[in-house]
Amino acid sequence: MTILSFINIKFFRLNLVGLTSLPNGKFVLSMMLTILSSTSHAAEYQTIEKNKMLNAFDQFVVSETAAKNCLLPSQEEFSKFDANFDVVSNFAFLEMSQQFPYIQQQKISETLALKARALSLRTEHKIKARGCQDPAIQAILQRYQMQARWEPAIGF
Repeated sequence: MTILSFINIKFFRLNLVGLTSLPNGKFVLSMMLTILSSTSHAAEYQTIEKNKMLNAFDQFVVSETAAKNCLLPSQEEFSKFDANFDVVSNFAFLEMSQQFPYIQQQKISETLALKARALSLRTEHKIKARGCQDPAIQAILQRYQMQARWEPAIGF
């Protein structure tokens, strides 16, 4: 993964909240939800093992969004989670690069960022509809804490 690709993913992760405040934010939101739903249907036709890191990337995006909306993690927990998310993001990028070697790295980076935006917006919508105390949201928050404690050297 190039440093530019990594910076793009990091930038989009940090700026998810500002998307809906854009003048055409609702249009962008509907486009992202369409992309997300089509990518989730496409994923049903692929094996989990083939997309292991992309699935992990999705889970990290969802749990990060839930934590930002429902938790006040300590700085240590946030730092550990962020470092682990960086590892997963790098491997997700590599996985996509291997699956689609004919696509430019910049496009892969943009695709991951778009996917992260869509997943984050979908998660925020669920939180607003159900609340942080919903059992499904609580399960996501528990996953955030496990992902923060995860030791990448040990593996998945």
